[in-house]
Amino acid sequence: MARLSILGLVSAALVAGCSAKKRQRTKEPIDELLSLADEQWRDRGQVGLDQLDAALIDADSRRPGDREVLWRLARVEVARGLAATEERSRVVHFGQAREFGLRCLDRHGGFRQQRRLGEWTTGLDLLPAAFAPCAGWASVAWARWVTMVGPEAVALDRQGAVALGEWASGAARPDVAGLGAWALATLGSASLDWVERGQVLGHYATARRAGVGGLWLEADQLVWVARPSGDQEMIERLEARLRDTRADVPEDAAARRVID
Repeated sequence: MARLSILGLVSAALVAGCSAKKRQRTKEPIDELLSLADEQWRDRGQVGLDQLDAALIDADSRRPGDREVLWRLARVEVARGLAATEERSRVVHFGQAREFGLRCLDRHGGFRQQRRLGEWTTGLDLLPAAFAPCAGWASVAWARWVTMVGPEAVALDRQGAVALGEWASGAARPDVAGLGAWALATLGSASLDWVERGQVLGHYATARRAGVGGLWLEADQLVWVARPSGDQEMIERLEARLRDTRADVPEDAAARRVID
């Protein structure tokens, strides 16, 4: 009887070990695909944007709805929207990025429920820090989308877009906080009656310190703040930055169109 018990314990241990190894094997390809996607993102100045989501699409097919996949897909679509030359393409890419970001956030059931009730702030306060990249890229995408589709959308989408930007701007991760600040700067500078000019410029400065936004920070300030205000010194300073700073990624190259 004792021998049978020992054999049973050994068999159970072997089964558990095999199950653990199987789980490890099924996890590793996703991690490898995410690492590849991040490497391609860093090298997008050389590889371009066309195939930037190939590894992520593969990962999504293996593990549908994964949070780490969805926020990276949002990041790719934001980049494509910034680099696009046609207005319609920009709207489509920013809209797609927003959807990826919201799908990412909706993985949290409490947030999803509150969002559907229109309680954005309550829902966002339920999110753990792991959801911060989802909110950061969703906020940037939504802010860009709002500025593209016009004042009607601004009125309809203001609450969600601003709530996302404010929550992301308070994130512990500096890059996510920078994304939130960039979103708030975009929303504020496109509709200066919402916030004061100094606050908008402060958001731009926060985004720049966080290393996000690239040359679009200069381009947006030039188009939405400096030129409308007639601030010649600011215009010249921003145009010089756009002209003289190296554009290492497609989005930065596209930002220079505002001075062509």
